Amino acid sequence: MENRLWSKTEKALLRKHYLTMTVRALAAELGRSCASVKYKLGQLRLKKYRVKPVPEIKSATKAAVDPRPARQRPHITVVKHAAGTITTHRMRG
Repeated sequence: MENRLWSKTEKALLRKHYLTMTVRALAAELGRSCASVKYKLGQLRLKKYRVKPVPEIKSATKAAVDPRPARQRPHITVVKHAAGTITTHRMRG
């Protein structure tokens, strides 16, 4: 197993292309294994962030989009007694 140090140009190439190239393509470009490229990306704190796609908002009402009934949150009543104790009551309604 060959242990090569990372040169400044290799690190610069990682920083420049880590968002646009796959790890496999970077490894092939640098002549290193995928595992070593992943490890170096972690050391350099270079991470690809996945962005969740935003669903399109249609002009329909929420009831038409979501057929499930809306959940009711329990109503909590806090009662302070003269003796200094506190009790809570959960009521649905």
